[in-house]
Amino acid sequence: MLKYEIVEKEAFSVIGREGSTEEGTTVIRRLWTELQENLRDIAPVVLQKDGKLLGIWGLMSDFSRSNKPWEDNFTKGLYLAGVECKPGSFAKGWKVWDIPAATYLKVDCEDGYPFREGLQRIEMMGLRLSGAVLDFTDPVTQKNYLFYPVEFPDLYGEEEAEKQA
Repeated sequence: MLKYEIVEKEAFSVIGREGSTEEGTTVIRRLWTELQENLRDIAPVVLQKDGKLLGIWGLMSDFSRSNKPWEDNFTKGLYLAGVECKPGSFAKGWKVWDIPAATYLKVDCEDGYPFREGLQRIEMMGLRLSGAVLDFTDPVTQKNYLFYPVEFPDLYGEEEAEKQA
């Protein structure tokens, strides 16, 4: 059974290694290896709490880097394997992606990688996917989650919303 909750997350930044699905099927594994092998290079900008990383993220975006979902049925796009960092961070040879504040459907990955099930849950709840799906590993518990940015439907329609504004 899919375990999920709706959560709000403030804007945040992630520094890491970036690649493209056009580089082949092993690109994501390579990016994670590069991150792990070179993490000490970005230690000064990484956010920590009690000596632990604040967040380990696998970010996806379309090729325009606008935090939109991967293209072609979620099979083509950019990927960033990284860790949360201080806003405005920079390190030579590293990429920083800024993720806007959003409402997310946070799905527990305890029983596998339920990517499609999360999309189905969004549809069943009457929500709309509003951006790229994010992978998150909690550094304290080592639990994995998928974060689906969602929007709630317009219950009143544009005309009614203008009247209430």
